[in-house]
Amino acid sequence: MNPASGRDHIPPARLLEGLARFIAERAGPPSGFSISPLEWLGEGRFYAAFSFSLGNGGPWNGDYVVRILKPAEEEEDAVERLARSTELLRRLDGAGGLAPRCLGSDERGEYLGRPMTVELRISGLVLSWEFGSATRWAGYAGMTLARLHAVPLTPAITSLFPAAEDFATEMLRRAESRVNRLGRVPLPIEAGLERARRVSLFGSVPVLIHGDPQIHNIIHPQSGGECSLIDWEFSRTGVREYDLAVFLRGDEVVDDTVESVIRPVMLTVYHSWMKCLSPESYVAGENIRFFEILLNIASACTFIEQGDSISTERQLDKLTRLSLGPES
Repeated sequence: MNPASGRDHIPPARLLEGLARFIAERAGPPSGFSISPLEWLGEGRFYAAFSFSLGNGGPWNGDYVVRILKPAEEEEDAVERLARSTELLRRLDGAGGLAPRCLGSDERGEYLGRPMTVELRISGLVLSWEFGSATRWAGYAGMTLARLHAVPLTPAITSLFPAAEDFATEMLRRAESRVNRLGRVPLPIEAGLERARRVSLFGSVPVLIHGDPQIHNIIHPQSGGECSLIDWEFSRTGVREYDLAVFLRGDEVVDDTVESVIRPVMLTVYHSWMKCLSPESYVAGENIRFFEILLNIASACTFIEQGDSISTERQLDKLTRLSLGPES
């Protein structure tokens, strides 16, 4: 799908008409409410996002984001993730500013012709390694992930997802399945899988994970205060090492900076906050390398399948370092 296709997939007039009908029928604001023109926010692999404002709607007034599922090969899985993450956001109800509040969703595509969800927009600064201090952003990330992982796993949350106890095994099996589809497997991938199979995830505690806590999914309020997480479609119950690994392997920052600056700051802040927020379940120590290896194997497989030799070589070099490096 080309970059403009998410923006052009649904005509603006239909977007406004469908949103107005959705809000009137699902949210029930007073008659006479108004919707501002839509503002294009961007798109990722699965979603295109627009923002709009609601006026004359009494308590419903505010700024919103509509996230529309794009056509994809993984259609069924993507719709299921949208439904579960939407229900999770409803049950979290903002989680003290950690997550956006969800106005509602339409998994069947009855209003826009595509599945979509509507959330209150979280205003603030999207963190980026290109702007600001790496140590400051790493500290914000550690604090934010600790707040997330300290959210109590109530039955209302655990009932939405598979058992967290099987998470690490599931991720390893997925990586092995992906590698088996390659046919000829490069040596660094074989070594990475062998290293992962030997690892024991000591200290792993089931938690609610975001699933994609890369730096651009962390919002810092311009007025100060604690950060929020956006884009929750990969959220589920799992183990904390996965979220930490996803953040630390972000492609927007060079490896040397991760190892020398970001990793020590982020983990120091993370553990400090976890000890304060969840002392009864806090266990010092984790094996982040396990998931870093699996995530890099997935990326290497993707680049190999795409025929991207330069990116493949970079990922294989990274896998070699991870396979030979320290356990944590």
